[in-house]
Amino acid sequence: MWERLYEQVQARIDADPGLSARVRDPHLSPGERRELLRDVLAGLGLADVKVAIVGSAPLPRRIHEFWLGLGFPLADCYGQTETGGLATWDPHDIVLGTCGKPFDGIDVRIADDGEILVRSPGVFGGYHADPEATARVLDRDGWYHTGDLGRFDEGGNLVLHGRKNDVLVPTSGHNVHPAPLEERLRRIPGIAHAMVVGHGRPYLAAVLALDPEWAPQHGKPGASLAELAADPELRSRIERAIDEINERLPGAERIRRFALVPDPWPLASDVLTATGKMRRAGVARRYAGLIDAMYERDPERRSR
Repeated sequence: MWERLYEQVQARIDADPGLSARVRDPHLSPGERRELLRDVLAGLGLADVKVAIVGSAPLPRRIHEFWLGLGFPLADCYGQTETGGLATWDPHDIVLGTCGKPFDGIDVRIADDGEILVRSPGVFGGYHADPEATARVLDRDGWYHTGDLGRFDEGGNLVLHGRKNDVLVPTSGHNVHPAPLEERLRRIPGIAHAMVVGHGRPYLAAVLALDPEWAPQHGKPGASLAELAADPELRSRIERAIDEINERLPGAERIRRFALVPDPWPLASDVLTATGKMRRAGVARRYAGLIDAMYERDPERRSR
């Protein structure tokens, strides 16, 4: 929802060159920028937003920064149905890349294997008529085992690393959490979605879905996704961005190959849930041939 609203606001800004220049003034405060866009925001029902929450899937950083730049207290939260809703959220001290701090009365800790555990009076009592499933996630001390991996930063904010069953183990034997890598890849301008692959393979590779909104915003109006995928300038820029990401990573976590896919990833499809979560198995099935091809050639010839 926040991505679609961003696109609507951005389109209306771009349609007015004068407004566009004023809004992009780096000296404006978030309040001043928001006031400039008051009519635009009002047209979308956003003029008087006081509370703004992101759930289900992490928001791309550039879009999160856009809303914060307008003074929206947009903050990621964390929780599951089994935890009674939200477990962590802090709109008063927003730290990008985190889900905030636990609420009072909710205990959150990280198990030895990195799994996030939650205990509170709001945690569910069990699955209806399924004691075996209940025993797998709810221990005798009342801790709910979420199946998510994470850590706390120095400020006590929860940082998610993805699902336990999403951990990749390439032939090097290293455990690799793909979610942080995918978040970095999604920050590359022009990339809407990213999935890192490499379980049981000699190195990591990535499937990258192009952002259909990128072309009109960067001087390529009317360009199709297929044309963008074949654009040598865009591909070269993405490759340089991946090189920069790799420089800060240990060898086992570096992306050796990538493939740009020229088809959109709609919500409620085989690749995304209705709330925007990636369906890893669906992506793997849809691009099985492309993924295999990334391991059939010299990894130094990276793009496809």
